[in-house]
Amino acid sequence: AAFIRRPMTWLRAIDRYRGTHSYSPNFGYDLCVERSTEQDRAELDLSCVEVLINGAEPVRRTTRDRFVSAFAASKFPPEAHCSGYGLAESSVLVSAGRNDREDPVVFLDAAALEQGQIVFRSGPDQGVREVLSDGIPGPGYDVRIVDPGTGAEAAPGTVGELWVRGPSVCPGYWRRDEETRAAFGGVLDGDDGGPYLRTGDLAFMHDGEIVICGRWKDLIVIRGRNLYPHDIELTAELAHESVRSGGSAAFAAEDAEGRETLVIVAEVDGELEQPDVVAAISGAVLQEFELHVMDVLLVAPRGIPKTSSGKKQRRATRALWRQARGVGVEAPASV
Repeated sequence: AAFIRRPMTWLRAIDRYRGTHSYSPNFGYDLCVERSTEQDRAELDLSCVEVLINGAEPVRRTTRDRFVSAFAASKFPPEAHCSGYGLAESSVLVSAGRNDREDPVVFLDAAALEQGQIVFRSGPDQGVREVLSDGIPGPGYDVRIVDPGTGAEAAPGTVGELWVRGPSVCPGYWRRDEETRAAFGGVLDGDDGGPYLRTGDLAFMHDGEIVICGRWKDLIVIRGRNLYPHDIELTAELAHESVRSGGSAAFAAEDAEGRETLVIVAEVDGELEQPDVVAAISGAVLQEFELHVMDVLLVAPRGIPKTSSGKKQRRATRALWRQARGVGVEAPASV
């Protein structure tokens, strides 16, 4: 909460104490850019930074580029910014990118990705999804890509759930035995090793690095297509200037005939009744994904629930949408 109120205190602390390593998800970097002036940036000396990790789901190249450009005046070394992956259950880091390369971007065929297949493309184009690698697993970590339905290792060239064993993985949740067994009891089919932490994140390995595609339980399945909500959310946020960066959540909901359809909740600046914003979001998603958006709900800033580390709680957002629209009763999901 203190960071959200005054995000620049983070960077001022790095300057004052000559910090070398730090971390934030996407929204933290965006906040620093949006809440700082040119004078604020000129007064900082961030030349001491060696590694500044973006640990979002997923890492966005636009966020990195904006931050690097904005804080060039602060002597921030561009090569220090890298992507990484971690979660509280692993206290926290699992992997981190190499800062000896500028652009760990992976281009994937969008149609193949919707079927859980990895087909690489040479660059950005129509029908291509762009993701960033989340780096190499740390020493002593055993990382596997697993079919979440069978527990067998996923075939090469396919997306699966990320399972992790390592020195910082905790033994379980305090006094939550059932959830501990479900999350920390992963055993590979035909393998006596384990147990593994089932992260719930969908991923694949590329050149020895983890590439996160999205959350298994957040996956949107419509007419046989596997859609990752963060791709749709980015399209929504770029559709209109009133939509806040990192301030949208996409999820599936049933229509009146029981069919799975798409809903988007978006944080906006200004009035909540903005038909042009709703139209812009719906139009952009239709053009990019050939999907009709059943409903767009506009909410005030900080209207989308997030975890303490800044990750969106899409199931909790879905519950809030149901309450706002009077669609049954659904308690927000706990995380």
